[in-house]
Amino acid sequence: MTTKLLLACTLLCATLHAQTQQTQPAPTTPAHPATVEQIHQYYAITHSIETAHKVMDQMVTAMQSTAPSYLPQNFWDDLRQSINAVDLEGAFIPAYQKYFSEEDMNAVLGFYKSPAGQHMLEAQPLISSYAQQELREIGQKIGQEVYLRHKDEIEAARNKYEESQHPEATPDTTPAPTPPTQKQ
Repeated sequence: MTTKLLLACTLLCATLHAQTQQTQPAPTTPAHPATVEQIHQYYAITHSIETAHKVMDQMVTAMQSTAPSYLPQNFWDDLRQSINAVDLEGAFIPAYQKYFSEEDMNAVLGFYKSPAGQHMLEAQPLISSYAQQELREIGQKIGQEVYLRHKDEIEAARNKYEESQHPEATPDTTPAPTPPTQKQ
């Protein structure tokens, strides 16, 4: 129950964040966009494509753990293979070129090649892992608090739903069991 509430809260927050982002004016496309070579260098330094594939694989694993058990393994294997075949580099290049100039990308690459940039690249997965754990705990706590505030309402809705799914089992229509007879 808490996991579903956490997922619902996460989706709500993501939706609100997306709506907020849409109200902000988009930056203009630079006169001299980042080059494909610069973007490839960025991918290589940051390992962003490998990370994206790992995230997608984790999503498939999560989907598989909650999916109906009748889905065959070859379905999951095919899904993973199809996802891994996607050209993420090519798909993301236009976005980088829309928002980064050659000068911007040179500065970004310079940073990631520096000791501080390398340290950030090393620390980022650890920071992300820590943040995910913290967000999970915060989400679970909030989910539990909200559930407790609405517990009676949720229980009433659940009971009403179950009664509508199994009307023959309601107390009004189910005959009382007869006690066994004793032999004399």
